[in-house]
Amino acid sequence: MKQSFWVLVLLLLAGCTAHEAVTRENLMHHHWVLTSIDQKAVPDKTAGQAQPDLEIGENLTVNGTTGCNRYRGQGILDGSLFKVQQLSTTRRACRPPYSNMEQTLTSVLNSGAEITLTKDTLTLKNAQNTLVFTLRDWL
Repeated sequence: MKQSFWVLVLLLLAGCTAHEAVTRENLMHHHWVLTSIDQKAVPDKTAGQAQPDLEIGENLTVNGTTGCNRYRGQGILDGSLFKVQQLSTTRRACRPPYSNMEQTLTSVLNSGAEITLTKDTLTLKNAQNTLVFTLRDWL
């Protein structure tokens, strides 16, 4: 009976999603697609609009699209806080819902957020918003 209990406990623990320690090395060279903002699904790309994304390259350089405009900057990792300095964007006019997503995404990147990683997701959470990205590496 006790063995069955421990086997069940181990199976349950194995099914839990483990968070990886966030390091510069496991952030770099990945492409992430924004899938939800504050637990609301981000729409798939529509006519003329791109799927919002985040690409983190060598030395934590950051670039991506808000769904309407392109952005880039320099990522900073301080413990579990991730922030983008020198964030610049193109200035194309965006229609809703992309204008709202752009404002939220750039605000979170500029102000910084707690970052967590699992095998397939990257989450940025600050006092106002939670952004969830799904891994979609190019290769």
